Amino acid sequence: CAAPQAASPQADPASEPVVPPEPSIKVTPIPGKGLGVVATKPIKVGELLLAEQPILSYNAAFDPPFFREVLENKLSMLSAEEKAQCMDLHDAHESNEHPKSITGIVLSNAFMRETEHVDAALCLTGSRLNHSCVPNVEQTWDPERNEVQVFASRDIQEGEELCNYYMDLLAPREKRQKELQSRYNFECKCPACQLTGEELEFSDVRRTRLRALLDDIEGLYKLKMEGHPRERVKPQRGLERATSFMKVLEEEKLNLPSYEKNACNMAAELAKLNSTNHTANRWFKRALEAARKCHLPTHQDVFMLEHKLYETEIIKTGVNPYQGWTTNQVMLVLCVIGLAIACYTYE
Repeated sequence: CAAPQAASPQADPASEPVVPPEPSIKVTPIPGKGLGVVATKPIKVGELLLAEQPILSYNAAFDPPFFREVLENKLSMLSAEEKAQCMDLHDAHESNEHPKSITGIVLSNAFMRETEHVDAALCLTGSRLNHSCVPNVEQTWDPERNEVQVFASRDIQEGEELCNYYMDLLAPREKRQKELQSRYNFECKCPACQLTGEELEFSDVRRTRLRALLDDIEGLYKLKMEGHPRERVKPQRGLERATSFMKVLEEEKLNLPSYEKNACNMAAELAKLNSTNHTANRWFKRALEAARKCHLPTHQDVFMLEHKLYETEIIKTGVNPYQGWTTNQVMLVLCVIGLAIACYTYE
């Protein structure tokens, strides 16, 4: 299962899946957790660990509005082996009154690609990732490849369990525990949830602070994108909030490249409104660095940030290395470079 990640569901089903160069993970029993995923060798931050196309999905924007019936129909179209693999996944909602079902399995395990409506992608291996409030991997959605991809969000030791996160982590322990119990029917015993005394108090304060900072940045960014005047948007306040967000994230030892990517991108856009292109350039660089830790070089977010960085470099330096080129020509070059990097890295 995974925390929601906003992304377009559109994709080419015929896209060839990316295959990591050699297996670096395996599914194995984890004491007290059932099955889980562990590293079979040392792993570096940003390394692609898994690229998996959904075996079953439901998108409320395209599928009929009958969640259970649609899932059961799609399950019936799978092979006997695939059905058995799906039904072997955990159903957190199973009880004497509610037998195990594909609906419960999807709600318990699926990666939610959108936050505006139900858009669930069920992957067999990705579903084996357990939760931690201090995760060491992130799952992201690649709409062009129709894949859930798992990247290391920090360096990982051989034999270490790989843990994703099932919910927003920017909340105090009590709130996290209540949501996990309500939605997934388990008590989290990760290092962050095992804290006591002052350590727990400080952790709760930091996570609550992180949520408030990110909400403030998002609010100011929304005003900017809606075209409100600089005086109302207060871009300098947004930059201060982004600086604090990155600092507190590090203090809490939360390795969340996707959060960093979004916060830095919003800060860069606010800096542009503040007419400080040098500052915008710096924030776009940080956003791109984070994006490369949780996406392939060919991902749309990487291309977007490369293009934004290219634009601010020209404004900052006054030098255009692509003088006379059209924007489409520049983006084509960036695309070719990205594809070359992807082929070299993942062949």
